[in-house]
Amino acid sequence: MRQHSIEQYYLYLLVSPQLAFVKQYCFLLSQHTGLVYLDVSIYQMIGNIQFFSVALMKHYVLKNLLCKFQWVGVFWILVSVFIGGSSALLVSRMSGNITDGSVTAIDTLVGVALVVAGDFLNALQVVIEEKLMGLDVPVPPLLLIGVQGLWGVVLSIVVMFPVG
Repeated sequence: MRQHSIEQYYLYLLVSPQLAFVKQYCFLLSQHTGLVYLDVSIYQMIGNIQFFSVALMKHYVLKNLLCKFQWVGVFWILVSVFIGGSSALLVSRMSGNITDGSVTAIDTLVGVALVVAGDFLNALQVVIEEKLMGLDVPVPPLLLIGVQGLWGVVLSIVVMFPVG
């Protein structure tokens, strides 16, 4: 096992908090705002788009070739996301919003788009984490997750709790 000096981690600690802050803020904003316009079950089903995004980024960005059976799985995940998104649009007239009793198709489409954007950011984070841990001077996984978790807690306490 190689030993790394503390200076090697300073670069990560200087760059990662800003990246983690931006990612966590955008993720929390898109996911929670999208959840306002969607039922939780549809939100969960559409959230699987993250696996599709990770597969594409691993294949084209990290150059990790996926096997055929993995692509078949990704295809079925994409089918389930399409069914979930279209069902959200179909039932948008039947379900009501808590405040005024109406959810339009545009509201539902915005909710779906925000959830998909948040899941894309999550997938991007997974690919960046994999890239950082595969460098010549790999970032320790606990440090990587710890910095991201710290920003998640700070943003939840400072931004999300007062808004909610």
